[in-house]
Amino acid sequence: MKPSLIVAALSVIAANSLSAQTPAAKFVDSARVEIDKAALTNDTARLGNAVVLLDRALIAFPNDAYVLHYRGYARYRQALITMGTNLQAASPFIEKAVADLQVSSDKLQWPETWSLLYALNGFRLALDPSQAMTLGPQLGEFAAHARQLGPNNPRVLYMEAVGTFRTPVEYGGGADKARVLLDRAMKAFETDKPAPLAPAWGREAAMEFKKELDKSAQ
Repeated sequence: MKPSLIVAALSVIAANSLSAQTPAAKFVDSARVEIDKAALTNDTARLGNAVVLLDRALIAFPNDAYVLHYRGYARYRQALITMGTNLQAASPFIEKAVADLQVSSDKLQWPETWSLLYALNGFRLALDPSQAMTLGPQLGEFAAHARQLGPNNPRVLYMEAVGTFRTPVEYGGGADKARVLLDRAMKAFETDKPAPLAPAWGREAAMEFKKELDKSAQ
């Protein structure tokens, strides 16, 4: 078989494989690329466009778990950016992200989903500390489930490192424990090979977080 025909055949196989995962594969693949690029520069307009793309996908493919995951992830990114300037204004993004990810998790058991829910509920707690009795135990459950599904997943390790750093030492957190988790995450990123359509973000964010950790030690 000619090389050009082999490439064409492989492209067809790859496309069929993605379609077998979700009929919304093209939407998902386009959106995940847009979200990752937007996250690198905190581009809120680009994130908004990715959400609009996923909104349209959900009209054609209602309750698609892949689409819901990435819309939830995009809204997590929107919440993260908004919290930098206006904590309360992030609340709608947080609630919508949690709703999308919870529905997605019913069908799609990605460890990153649970890591994102862990982070988002941490945001909820920051917005309303009076929910500590309810949200506190849930945070532990989300983190534990993420670890169970992806014990060596670099995104899981990175997200837990961030959460650990933000947690007071008397509650099991602190920079030292966060640094151990982040070191594991950085090593895991070296061999990270996500499946098609699966989350592939986190390496650049982990590198930036490492700078923050190093600065805190000075």
